[in-house]
Amino acid sequence: MASTTTFYTEISAAIVVNGVTMDITDYRKLRRSLAPKKPKRKRKKHTEITIIPEAIKTMMKGARVIKSLNYWYENGYAQWGNIAKFILDMKEIRKPFVLFRSRTKELNETLAEIERLSKRNSKSVYEYLEKASWQIEDLEESFVKLLDGISNSHVCDIYANHECINGRGRRLGLKELMSRSMTAINSMENTIKELNKVYQNR
Repeated sequence: MASTTTFYTEISAAIVVNGVTMDITDYRKLRRSLAPKKPKRKRKKHTEITIIPEAIKTMMKGARVIKSLNYWYENGYAQWGNIAKFILDMKEIRKPFVLFRSRTKELNETLAEIERLSKRNSKSVYEYLEKASWQIEDLEESFVKLLDGISNSHVCDIYANHECINGRGRRLGLKELMSRSMTAINSMENTIKELNKVYQNR
């Protein structure tokens, strides 16, 4: 009885393929080696459809940073009183700050439209990307004028120890906000350049 069982086990563990007897393990190896390999998944190319959503996130993040500088303008008096009012009334600062705020508003409206159109995969998004491109240039130009105005007014020296200039943490001062805005504008400018490359090569 034992020999019969052994014989049955040996036969059940073997298989004949094209006249060749092999055990199950070898048969499985053979099948794996002969099985057609799945083609490697192609890496997704960066097209306008794939790159725009991420680019929009980058630019909207930059827009939020710039808004913080505008909040300083709007809420400065409420937070710091007459010092902020005096700074904003300075001739070197008042006019370029108003211009900067106007350019910021225009760009934010365009970015919001780009975000809306990109969600719908609308081709008209490219027109707004081009518009945003020169709006960012205008914004940068107005920012440089504001930067020059602040520098020429010497407020960063006059109020060097005051929170309205050097505040950190939850109540950021003008100096920190200007630094962050500069970084944000540069980032937005680089992003729009990449988007324009995609647009030109599509």
